Amino acid sequence: ALEPPGGDALRETESRYQHEVLGLVAAGDLQEALDQMLEAALRLDGVQAACVYLVGPGPDALEMAAHAGLSEAAVSSLRHLSGRSPEARQLAEGLEIDGRSSAHSPDLAPILTADGLRATAATPVKHQDRVIAFLALGSRTVDEIPASTRDAMRLIGAQFGAIVAHTRAEQALRDSESKYRLLFELANDAIVVPEHPAMRVIAANAAACHLYGS
Repeated sequence: ALEPPGGDALRETESRYQHEVLGLVAAGDLQEALDQMLEAALRLDGVQAACVYLVGPGPDALEMAAHAGLSEAAVSSLRHLSGRSPEARQLAEGLEIDGRSSAHSPDLAPILTADGLRATAATPVKHQDRVIAFLALGSRTVDEIPASTRDAMRLIGAQFGAIVAHTRAEQALRDSESKYRLLFELANDAIVVPEHPAMRVIAANAAACHLYGS
């Protein structure tokens, strides 16, 4: 369990998470980043379950992207979360949630309590003042998530906001490159890519190779 944040303990915790974040930035892997976020969350005092929701472009586009410590039934029920739910709207406004699981909205409370979760806490994950994800924690051993755990949860959320945004951008770039590479290769017109200033051809599609010879 983590020590209550403050002084050297908080700086040591922050340093450790920053090291993990930098490694994931280099890897550019969103799923790995999310798994590492949950691994860090499960090390916190009183936490036995955690999940991450990524915020999509629409009001109902809240998808559970990673989870740990939840039953299959809970994951199945919670995989899609309405952006119009009270909890989602509160998080979208940048506000945190914490308290007994039984105090949640009627749609969520029965699912959480059936999975043995007595207390939950959630924090918005932001990048450039925009909420891009939610990090949620659950406990089966306490009726309230400890204050030290909620502080560390905020730290994890702050650190990983940048990683989620970065890896999403990296994936979008890779998808775009793959798309244009396919268009380049399948084009009926001959296309060559010269390198300046020598004008040496550094790439040519199949049509160009057929026309000019490989």
